[in-house]
Amino acid sequence: MKEYEKYLDSLSDEEFFRPAKKQNIGMDDTPYIKTEVGQTPSGGAFSRAFYYDKDRKPCVPEEAIFVNIVEYDKDGNRINEVYGKMGL
Repeated sequence: MKEYEKYLDSLSDEEFFRPAKKQNIGMDDTPYIKTEVGQTPSGGAFSRAFYYDKDRKPCVPEEAIFVNIVEYDKDGNRINEVYGKMGL
């Protein structure tokens, strides 16, 4: 496991989403959050990608270092979540 993967795995949801909450970014799409509607790889109804810069602050996808992609079922329940580093 790579160092950044260990770091991402060590974060609680509260810690991971703290930058977004601090900047009052809600669950609606913003320049930092993109929603894709349609079947997801895990069988969900839609997914959301949350983009972060090297300091874990929300940013536009073009400047992102980290991404968190969450898949949801048709009722909005989280069914799968992946974390990654952009450009690997």
